[in-house]
Amino acid sequence: MKSLGLKRLMIAGAGLIAAAAIAAYLWLGSGAVPPNPPTATVPDAALAQQAEDIRKQLAAAPADAALWQGLARTYVLQGKFADAVPAYKSAIDNGAEGAAVQSAYGEAQVMAASGEVTDAALTAFQAALAKDAGESRARYYLALADAQHGKLHEALDQWIALENESAADAPWRKSLSARIDQTADTLGLDPKNLPGRGGAGPADELSIEDLNKAARLTPPEREKLLAEKTQTLATRLQHEPDDLKGWQILGLASKLLGDHRQSMTAWQQAVKLEPDNSQNWTHYAEAILAVHGDDQKLPPEFADATRRLRALEPKALEGLFFEGLVERDAGNTTGARALWEELLRELPEDSPQRAEVQRRLDALAGGG
Repeated sequence: MKSLGLKRLMIAGAGLIAAAAIAAYLWLGSGAVPPNPPTATVPDAALAQQAEDIRKQLAAAPADAALWQGLARTYVLQGKFADAVPAYKSAIDNGAEGAAVQSAYGEAQVMAASGEVTDAALTAFQAALAKDAGESRARYYLALADAQHGKLHEALDQWIALENESAADAPWRKSLSARIDQTADTLGLDPKNLPGRGGAGPADELSIEDLNKAARLTPPEREKLLAEKTQTLATRLQHEPDDLKGWQILGLASKLLGDHRQSMTAWQQAVKLEPDNSQNWTHYAEAILAVHGDDQKLPPEFADATRRLRALEPKALEGLFFEGLVERDAGNTTGARALWEELLRELPEDSPQRAEVQRRLDALAGGG
């Protein structure tokens, strides 16, 4: 009975590193650059549309391995692991190569099995290691398989080796270290004094100072400063979803990097955690607008965010602009015109935004 209890413990913890691995490996090895690759939870409607778009492309190109991988990853983000498994298999059957895709295939099988490393998943991880003996995700799960069979000491040794070899800012490192700590506690060992443990400490995380500095840099310089830290923060927030400040920083950093979909996701989480903060709603609405553009009807989430912002801060200039877009989408050009004319009156004479507001007013007059 004790071994069964240990197995359940290790299965329950599998999702911890799995979520980090999903974020860390997302879109790698696809052979194609995806539109706005997400690293955090994406709204269900957007993911459903993404999956539908890929399925339509596959109808015309059923042997396209990159499309199959893209579909599999979309299913993973939706939590549809049982659907991701055959999609990954189709990618591999149609020529997808490399350790990463084999490892992702194995991980999807683990997640579909509620965290248990099945025999089929083991085969995939072994195939990954045959291609790349250092493949981190496969190494983690092979150790997890040992743990689930009661071989906790063996698993611990493998995880410590992986921790020592992992870069300090590797997206999965914090979760891996937590798994080592938990396993050591289960065995009655001191996590801080385990034999062979001495890897690098956790990476510095993204700060407001980084954002202020990045705002003054060129896009390539911003990428160099922010990209890795932003990915690390996004991965940590998968496990610590109640960190309001973390989501706010992620939203700002993602905007600076031009990843508006991730920014939208971050602000969506922020408004859930602090719904009475008008700035959260402003940033959320801005991100929705950046993702969808306003040359087509904006999604209902934009109207909802605008209403919340207007209720919290009726005089906010952003709110006037956003509500004008909502009224325009509803076909109420008179209402949109009134809002934008009010906005024009409120903007300072030297405001660079005046020209854009006037352009929109002229478009309304022209029926646009």
